[in-house]
Amino acid sequence: MSWGGIDCTDHDLESGDIKEVSTGTGEPEFRIVFKYPNYEEAKAAVVARAKSVKSGSDSLDITMPARSSLVALVAEGI
Repeated sequence: MSWGGIDCTDHDLESGDIKEVSTGTGEPEFRIVFKYPNYEEAKAAVVARAKSVKSGSDSLDITMPARSSLVALVAEGI
């Protein structure tokens, strides 16, 4: 899957402003939900996430208990 844009927000504690930081454009868009305390950290997070998405380094591992009916199907090659 390819992401069009990555964005997140930073909450400037001095001014109280909440600003959006983003990179890339288009759909689908990936939003980092964590609010960063300053622009520099938010920008670094967006850039790092954009690099990891481009490299295809996302993965999902699922471990589930085995069921005898499924084990039998896999073992027989059906």
